[in-house]
Amino acid sequence: MGPTEGYEKDVGSKTTHRILYPESAVDVDDSTHLVLLPFKITDMRWLISVFTTKHITHTYINVRPTINANRDKVMIIHPEFIKYVYESWLQKHGRYPSTGFITLIFALHICDQVDVFGFGAKGDGNWHHYFDKSLTQFSRGPHGGDFENETMNELLLALQRESSKVNYTDVVDTLFSLFPDKEHYSDAGPDRCRTCAVVGNSGNLLRSHYGPLIDLHDFVIRQAVFCLKSMTMYTTKNDR
Repeated sequence: MGPTEGYEKDVGSKTTHRILYPESAVDVDDSTHLVLLPFKITDMRWLISVFTTKHITHTYINVRPTINANRDKVMIIHPEFIKYVYESWLQKHGRYPSTGFITLIFALHICDQVDVFGFGAKGDGNWHHYFDKSLTQFSRGPHGGDFENETMNELLLALQRESSKVNYTDVVDTLFSLFPDKEHYSDAGPDRCRTCAVVGNSGNLLRSHYGPLIDLHDFVIRQAVFCLKSMTMYTTKNDR
């Protein structure tokens, strides 16, 4: 679930947006945006149920019928955005994009500056969550993880090349000199941008001491993680 308690030095304590879907659902505090990734129609029906009848307890596995969340801070990523990420960014590699990759592209669309923490595997291709020790191969599974990893690396290199060619401050200074500031947007300006930290769940966060740096960002976006162990309390003997 990407916990922060007990890991504050490495992952920070601030969360402004929590990306999740029914099978990875967790409680979020009153100040955090619950951001639903609807991979299927049942996911949207589940969200309705969470805040009303609480009757949906099963998708393809048992799920939480309700969670603690601020109804006024619920956001839903349009399924067309998931399709766009899959077709335009991943070129249809894998069956569907991972939560982490969708979160990264989502951040690129809503933020002026994006810093990424907690993505990537060890040198042998195995990776684990910072909060457990189970190993997996990112190149296997339904997400086309190897292509996602290559795409993220290529994006980073492309951004580094562009930043060496263009003086960002000069461009923004010119832009804001053309348009007078309005009182409603008094916090806008060439020295102000929306900074976002996208925090993954990779074990490479351990002992990184990135926590204070992560918490300095305006938005801190985390993903809840599908975990069968977390669903045990919602299963019956007949379900096992």
